[in-house]
Amino acid sequence: MDVLRQMLSVPPREWRTKQVISFDWHDGPRSGLGHFLVPDFVCYFETLAEQWSDGSFGDRIYRLRRISDTAMSDVLTLYGLTEVPRSPLWAPHGPLSEAQEEELERTLDRLLENSTPLSLLVRSRDLLVITELWLSMQS
Repeated sequence: MDVLRQMLSVPPREWRTKQVISFDWHDGPRSGLGHFLVPDFVCYFETLAEQWSDGSFGDRIYRLRRISDTAMSDVLTLYGLTEVPRSPLWAPHGPLSEAQEEELERTLDRLLENSTPLSLLVRSRDLLVITELWLSMQS
C-alpha cells in the first residue's frame, strides 16, 4: 500500500505521533520533522495557514513531505542527543556552533532533496492531535 493510501486509511483522530521536532516555533510548531507511529511514516512539515482567533493562533494547516525513516535520528545526533527527547513535541533551543548549524542545514537540504511531496494537508494545532485530512489539488 502506498503511503498516501496508508495515511488516508487511518481516521485523523487515530493518528499517533511519536515525535515532533520543530525548527520554527510561534505558539506551536510551524516547520520541522514529524515521526508518526499510526500511520507509520516520517515527514518534513511546514505550515501553509494558521487560524487566528481571540488574539492567538489556533489550528494550522500543514503540508507534508515524506522523508527518510532515519531523518529523526540524523537530526538528533546533530544536536548531540543519543535518544529521542521525552516530550513528544520538541523545539530545540540554545546555541549551536557555526559548524553544527551548517551541518544541520546541509542535512535538512539533503532530506528535502530526497523527499516525496504528499498531496495531503493536515489540520492540527500541534501535530500531536490530528483534526482533519485534506487532499491538496496542487502539487
